[in-house]
Amino acid sequence: MFFSPWASESTTEEHVIEFNQKMDELPFFSRSMYKVAKGAFKAKSSPFGWARTAGRWIGGFMISKAVKRRFPNLPDEEIRAFTEYMHQIIMMRGSSEFGFGLMFPDLMYSDKAISNFIEEYKEHGIEISFYYGTHDWMDTKFNGENISQQLTDRGEKVYIIHDAGHHIYFCNPDEAVDSIIDDFENSEVVNMTRSLSD
Repeated sequence: MFFSPWASESTTEEHVIEFNQKMDELPFFSRSMYKVAKGAFKAKSSPFGWARTAGRWIGGFMISKAVKRRFPNLPDEEIRAFTEYMHQIIMMRGSSEFGFGLMFPDLMYSDKAISNFIEEYKEHGIEISFYYGTHDWMDTKFNGENISQQLTDRGEKVYIIHDAGHHIYFCNPDEAVDSIIDDFENSEVVNMTRSLSD
C-alpha cells in the first residue's frame, strides 16, 4: 500500500526543462523563493533540520504551531499526542528526509518513479495499491492528468479518500480505514487463503 506516494510517475528531461522555463517566468520574488527552496533541497536541508537547529524548546514550539495549523479539527488531546509524537521524531537526526535530494534531483521529479517497478513487484507476488486524498498535493496533474487517474487508466488499484489531503488517516480516518479493510479483503493473498481453508 502506497499512501500519497511521491513521484508515482516518471519525468523526462523535456518535462524538467519545461518546468524550469515556467519557473523563470515567475515574478522576481516567487522566482527567488523557488531558487532558495531548490538550493535548500539540493543541500539536503529541510524544515525538520530547521526545527532541530532551533533547539528543543523553540523547535517544539514550531512543531506545535505547525500541527495546530495543519490539523485544526483534531481534539486537543489528539493534538497534544500528535505534537509529542512528531516532536520525538523530528528532533532526532533525520533519515529519509536526506534521501529526498538523492531520489529527486529536480525537486518533485524523479527518473526512478514507483510506476517503473510495478511489474517487477507483481512478478514477485507483491500486490500494489495507491491511496490519495481528493485534494492531495501529491496527486498532481503530471503531464496534464492527475497521477491517480493515470494509475487507474493503467489498471492499478487506486483508492481516493474524500475530503482528505495528503494525510488521509487524519483528514478522513473512517473512510481511510474502510478502504484499507476493503483492500485487504479483496487481495489475492486473502482470497487464496480463503479458498485453501474452504
